Amino acid sequence: MNIQSHIMRFRANKRKKDRSNPLGTIGLVIAVVFSITAAAGIIIGVDRYSVVTKDLPTPEQMEILLNPTDGVLLEPTRILDNQGQTELWRFENPVVDHRRYINITDGSMLFFRDAPEVFINAALVAIDPIYFQRPGNFISSIMDSNIDPIPQKLVSELLLWDEITHPYRDIRINLLADQIVGRYGRQKIFEWYLNSAYFGNQIYGASQAANYYFGSNLENLDLADSALLAAVIKYPSLNPFDAPAAAKENQEKLLDEMLGLNLISIGEAELSGQKQLIYADPENTSSLIRPPYIDYILNEASVSVPRERLLRGGFNLISTIDEKIQHELECTTEIMVERVYGGEPALNPNCEASRLLPKYNGKILDQSDSLEINVVLLDPVSGEVRGMAGISEPGNNLSLDEAKNPGTLITPYLYLNAFTRGFEPASLVWDIPIEGKDFTPNQLHPGCTENCDFQGPVNIRTALGNDYLSPAVQLWSEQGIHQFRNTLTLFGFSLDEENCLDCPLFSESPVLEMIDLAQGFGVFVNQGYLRGKNNGSTGLDIQPASIIRIEDRSGLQWAYGNDVIEKKIISEELVYLINHVLIDELNRADSKYADVFQIGKIVGVKVGFVPESESGWVIGYTPQFVTAVWAGDPTNAEQTTGADYIEITSSIWRAITQSITREQIDEGWVIPPRTLTLDVCFPSGMLPTENCPRIVREVFIQGSEPQGTDTLYQALEVNRETGQLASVFTASQQIEERVYLNVPDEAKTWAEQVGLATPPTMYDLENSNNTRDGFSFTYPDNFSFINGQIRIVGSIPEEEFVSARLQYGTGINPRSWLQIGPEITNPVENSRLGAWDTTDLDDGIYALQLVLIKERQQIEKISLVVSVDNTLPELIFKTDLIDGDVSFERGKEILFEVEFGNNSEIQQVDFVLNDELLSSRKLPPFIHPWVMAVGEYELVISAEDQAGNQSEFSIEFNVIDD
Repeated sequence: MNIQSHIMRFRANKRKKDRSNPLGTIGLVIAVVFSITAAAGIIIGVDRYSVVTKDLPTPEQMEILLNPTDGVLLEPTRILDNQGQTELWRFENPVVDHRRYINITDGSMLFFRDAPEVFINAALVAIDPIYFQRPGNFISSIMDSNIDPIPQKLVSELLLWDEITHPYRDIRINLLADQIVGRYGRQKIFEWYLNSAYFGNQIYGASQAANYYFGSNLENLDLADSALLAAVIKYPSLNPFDAPAAAKENQEKLLDEMLGLNLISIGEAELSGQKQLIYADPENTSSLIRPPYIDYILNEASVSVPRERLLRGGFNLISTIDEKIQHELECTTEIMVERVYGGEPALNPNCEASRLLPKYNGKILDQSDSLEINVVLLDPVSGEVRGMAGISEPGNNLSLDEAKNPGTLITPYLYLNAFTRGFEPASLVWDIPIEGKDFTPNQLHPGCTENCDFQGPVNIRTALGNDYLSPAVQLWSEQGIHQFRNTLTLFGFSLDEENCLDCPLFSESPVLEMIDLAQGFGVFVNQGYLRGKNNGSTGLDIQPASIIRIEDRSGLQWAYGNDVIEKKIISEELVYLINHVLIDELNRADSKYADVFQIGKIVGVKVGFVPESESGWVIGYTPQFVTAVWAGDPTNAEQTTGADYIEITSSIWRAITQSITREQIDEGWVIPPRTLTLDVCFPSGMLPTENCPRIVREVFIQGSEPQGTDTLYQALEVNRETGQLASVFTASQQIEERVYLNVPDEAKTWAEQVGLATPPTMYDLENSNNTRDGFSFTYPDNFSFINGQIRIVGSIPEEEFVSARLQYGTGINPRSWLQIGPEITNPVENSRLGAWDTTDLDDGIYALQLVLIKERQQIEKISLVVSVDNTLPELIFKTDLIDGDVSFERGKEILFEVEFGNNSEIQQVDFVLNDELLSSRKLPPFIHPWVMAVGEYELVISAEDQAGNQSEFSIEFNVIDD
């Protein structure tokens, strides 16, 4: 046997043994499965660990944030201007504007040079009494049921604050907390915590807190002060200035806890609890009033970086605010306020806009009167805020996102809706009293100082430009609140559910935010485009941007604001119509406002009168900027101050706009291709006629320009003596032409009140029987009905006869005549004069005239009026005999009844039953009662009108005896 055979036999025997030993096989399988599972677990664990730790900050990041010499968080977050050069604001308490770093450890032990031991102990008890007894690694912290609050809070708030939605966030916090504890030790972590903790009122760090609340350095605090300050670490809102009672209660609880841990004695606890705490002077701790753009910028920045993290410090917010423009807004507003209160401030050479302020002529306010002014300046082309300013009650921060009553600022959107339905600036509207309402002329002409009565017919241009509110209120009723809200939403307005409850004119109109109003008018600047920043957190798709970028103090970029987007809202043609009205300086009827808005530039301006309110608006725009100004009494006091808020707002608007546009090219808006200009009659907007009193040039969208001539002014011939409409019977020497205003029914009451002459409705028929001896019509009769071929009969005298002719014209006083037949060459007496074929004439009134030409070219005329009626009577059978069979009922009558479209024109109706005339009726009602009898019948009803037209109706029916 060779070696190869021996090996083969050994392997065969081994396979037999393996097959005969099941435990060995199972063990082998288990071993293999365990090995595979372990390997897989290791692979998965490594993979999960890499996922969990991906992009995890290094522990050294804490040094960058809180290094005593150049730590990022030791500097406040700042707002810079749009050039990134000028600091506009820093988020820190102005009373304590320096964050002093306190050292409590050298890395191996605690020392109490910068912070007293009682404060260190109080802070530990308040936050984590067993802080220094906690395990120092991640695995131990997982096994421990208690959290490790101090390092975890530092990691959560300072390093992983932007990982709110991370699925492994808690694990990452624990891992990183373990790393920084292992890297720097618990003493250093606690030192960092005390230097970064929030104490309320924009105070960060224990040293700054001691200075702010007690007016003392931290190292000088005793046990009572230390316990109170340590309690504020845990409850920042319950600080001694905002909640003094709660702060004192928390101090006493903390002293009891320190006593329970044998950190202080009973005597120390009692003395400290009874001590009268002395705080810093509240006047020295009042916060600086923040400009209104601060909150707006902070809200936008908070979308990218949480607000708490921004306020903690270490960021630069490069804003869209133009530092020069912002300064102009602030200083001009301040000087205007001084003037309103009777002051005469010296002109500021560094405030160019204030030198352009018109003199204030309104009522001077008492110092006890309240006044608030808000100003927003927007660059709608870029969709960015350039400035926000305002002045309010002392100690009050301004917030321009508070919704206000917009008053008449909404009217451009009402008329814009009308433009979408085919109206134009030239379209006729009526400035008249509103039926069913008690609005006075002053209420419907707010701010008016000249000619404030109702104007009657005006066009939309005049109504919108001068705030004639009667047409606007009528539009409001027609459009409804839902259509109006839809339009505002389209323009980017953030609409609350709250509506104006005390708006007498525009019932339930929404209150609106100032920034939205500025942005909405910016769409007019952009010729239909809404531009801004996409920001879903406010409920708006687009809002004006206030941030260019966010970067931390190390230069790392956190967010960019150059993602300005645009949305097409409405067509440029519709916007052009609004712009064309609002830039029309000559359209303003009141010289008070016509003058103040003329600044030598093309500007669109809308005054916002707020009836029955102590406030007023002006929003105006150039092709580069929108400036919105609001002024009012923020207290809503029942007693009015009497200030002229429109003068205040318009003066500020004028000064600012004139100043910031001084160097800009004066250019208007590009005329859209589908617009045209046309001469029309004012105020109807129709094509001019010779009766039009005033012709103006107006702008239209192609396809909606007028096609017909003016019908508002109507020239009528009247009898000058009676004032009645002239007819063919009126002597020519008594006829004169007068032009009347064609007043609709809804305006007739107004016309009567103002004594407006209305068109007469009655014709002069005094001489309708104008026949003379031997010169007359015999047939047809005057005021008769005729149709078809008419034989005209009459008489013409022989004396001085030359010729005669027949003629007819449309209406009772025709403007033109058509001759009937040839000239009449011989005089006649009661003979045929001619034949008049009326078959193809429209039904209506016509004048028939016989003209006699005598020797020496003398002319005589006689006339009559007839009604041509070639239409058969429209007969309607009212009796119910449709089924044909009627059950006999002894003595019962059947009413045969017919009606006509115009019963008064019917001359006779005949009822014929089985060829027997039952009756003839000449006057309505046309009814014949018939007593039923058994039999078969045919009913024939014939009708003849006054012109001889005949209609017939027949029906067969049976009366059966059941």
